[in-house]
Amino acid sequence: MRRLELEAEYWRLLAAGVGSVEACSQLGTGCKTGYRWRAENGGLKPDYLPEASRSGRMVSRHVV
Repeated sequence: MRRLELEAEYWRLLAAGVGSVEACSQLGTGCKTGYRWRAENGGLKPDYLPEASRSGRMVSRHVV
């Protein structure tokens, strides 16, 4: 898995209620990596993650 995909999965796990240590364990990364990802983004999920990590749902607005 590429780094951005791994990080995206980390954030998905956190959003699902999994703790940082457990998320890192499930992904096979060190806890320091998870804490670094959180620190780099102020604890918020970054906007630059790959599309695969985002919902497949699209919002369409039709103007009539």
